[in-house]
Amino acid sequence: MHRKQLLLLLVAALGLGLGGAWLLRGSAAVAQSASDSASRPKAPPLEPSLGWINTSRPLTLADLRGKVVLLDFWTYGCINCIHMIPVLKELEEKYMDEPFAVVGVHSAKFETEGDVESIRRIVQRYGIEHPVVVDDDYGIWKKYGVRAWPTFVLIDPEGYVIGRAEGEGVGDALDRSIAQTLKTFREKGSLGGAPLPLALETKRETTALAFPGKVLAAGDRLFIADTNHHRIVMADTERNVQTVIGSGSAGDTDGPFASATFRQPQGMAVDGDTLYVADTGNHRIRQVDLKGRTVRTVASGGDLRSPWDLAVDLERLYIANAGTHQIFAMDRASGTVEVLVGSGREALLDGAGKFSALNQPSGLALDGKTLYFADAEASAVRKVDLSANPPAVRTIVGKGLFEFGDVDGPREKALLQHPLGVTVLGGQLYIADTYNHRIKRIDPETGRVQSVLGDGEPGASLTELAEPGGITAAGRFLYIADTNNHRIVRFDPAKKEAKAVMLLGLAPPTSAGGKEWGDEPRIVRVDPIRPGRTVNVTVHFDVEKPLKVNPDAPRSLEIEGESRRLPPGPAPAEVKVRPQRGDDEIEILAEYYVCEDRPDALCLRRQTRFIIPVAAEGAAVQRLTLRTPTL
Repeated sequence: MHRKQLLLLLVAALGLGLGGAWLLRGSAAVAQSASDSASRPKAPPLEPSLGWINTSRPLTLADLRGKVVLLDFWTYGCINCIHMIPVLKELEEKYMDEPFAVVGVHSAKFETEGDVESIRRIVQRYGIEHPVVVDDDYGIWKKYGVRAWPTFVLIDPEGYVIGRAEGEGVGDALDRSIAQTLKTFREKGSLGGAPLPLALETKRETTALAFPGKVLAAGDRLFIADTNHHRIVMADTERNVQTVIGSGSAGDTDGPFASATFRQPQGMAVDGDTLYVADTGNHRIRQVDLKGRTVRTVASGGDLRSPWDLAVDLERLYIANAGTHQIFAMDRASGTVEVLVGSGREALLDGAGKFSALNQPSGLALDGKTLYFADAEASAVRKVDLSANPPAVRTIVGKGLFEFGDVDGPREKALLQHPLGVTVLGGQLYIADTYNHRIKRIDPETGRVQSVLGDGEPGASLTELAEPGGITAAGRFLYIADTNNHRIVRFDPAKKEAKAVMLLGLAPPTSAGGKEWGDEPRIVRVDPIRPGRTVNVTVHFDVEKPLKVNPDAPRSLEIEGESRRLPPGPAPAEVKVRPQRGDDEIEILAEYYVCEDRPDALCLRRQTRFIIPVAAEGAAVQRLTLRTPTL
């Protein structure tokens, strides 16, 4: 069956996301299935697949014999699947000493979600530490008769299917069934099996930003949701970091900037010295006092589920509540939260108030009395007329939950793929068309779509993006959260020029919060060079005695936002730069680790930023030698 045909058949299965039911209940059902093989079908093989993640080799059901196995059928853009990731982690921790294993079966909805490297990045982003098989064209999905995301299938230690569940809200039922299955098959003597050949992809990002989800420009201030570092970075538009809000550890603690904690924050909105943050992983709205340097929670609980983006006016805070497919409005004076639009059912349905239906709204932009939003799962861009009573929703571009692609042109033909961000500049909408790795411009009146940045494939050059999740406008510039490249990109749509925003003085948080190394990046300025010619640059990694460059740690060079990994050791690095007319400077950021020359020495991270001015009267050189400074 073709992917599009199968997706269209799934329409009838929607609406299972928040409920779902476990189809085998209680100890009697498990015990009966254990004694009667006829009541439990044999588990189909976990193939065909496009590959495995978090394992050193492909797994078979024989590898899982003797274990209670929970299959998780998911796709990474699905908010209900995201909500179940921490539930699965809790089960894995609870049964870590038991013969129990979770195996993710990633059956992609969107084309981009089917790419193995894209899934690998998501596994890293969400800290998934169990095996994940990449389902090839729904091969495993169809064998198990799955019809919705997420679906869970329980396999007993003898390789038979004994239960299944669909949607969220089944964590307790999963827990009970796992416990009873372990008990029953322990008594039967069927538990055992060898450890799984795990090779985990999860790692702590060493980049200054880690999967930044959203960015917000306000005057000369730039706020960045450093999502996987669980903090907010506040800089100026000259790239100087002014402050970091949050310790960098995941949590939900209010208090001063240094000790407050967030969990995978996303969207932000600011009014004067009050910053609101969508604390997505905590299902909360946080309020930041930029003068008093404190954080407090202003909304939580109830129907607040995965708030993904925010917008604010004088009276209300607007919340893209992705987890319930609605947009909420919070009265800023009273803190009361109510539904603005959306019935809670996932569908592309225009209308007033709760008579409309949305699809995981994930980006907001307020322009007067019009609230634009990126309706991610329907690959749509829509708007809310706030002057109407009740507010009314109308679709600008988008056809439905399973109509997506990468097509520019008039509204009737245009297709997007899971957009997460929207902003307004010069009367036009600019969209982070996330799964197409592009920025697109949309005329809000005609719905005509035009790509302005990105080539449709993930990449790290200044003309390429990798799943951009956020976009904001200030002056003539757009600022883009280029999520999978761990960077912010500034783009001038009039001149079609892109430049990475290299944040001065920002480092990853340590496990205890704060900077990994006390020094600011050392800045080295050199004489100007001319535009229009290629220059061979050699970077020497010099350090003072008794220190040495760590021979085992990775090094990197970031050139205008494009990161190049270098082999460990002190050897010089050779790169080429070709400044263009209109460039004011070229920046090269060298990152490396230095240690004392003795066993068990402490190693520290260093950064040197080389700034190479570009000018018509600059030297016409073919080769340039740069050296990192010593004390």
